[in-house]
Amino acid sequence: TGEVEPWTFAFAGAERLELPAGPHDTWKLERQRRQAGDQRVELWFAPALHHLPVRIRLVQDNGDEVDQRLSSAERP
Repeated sequence: TGEVEPWTFAFAGAERLELPAGPHDTWKLERQRRQAGDQRVELWFAPALHHLPVRIRLVQDNGDEVDQRLSSAERP
């Protein structure tokens, strides 16, 4: 759209996820929405995988969502 705005994320806590790639301890971050209608964004990072994002969830105001989850990983 030609518009750029900064996104601010807040730490939402540690969470253990059961993913297709197996269980992972993660740190969850959530986008701080500035106004109604802003896209909701949730990110989960796995410290044991060099902070690789292992889940990304995007939710539109109308309820449409994309939820991507790590399907495989080689552990260091």
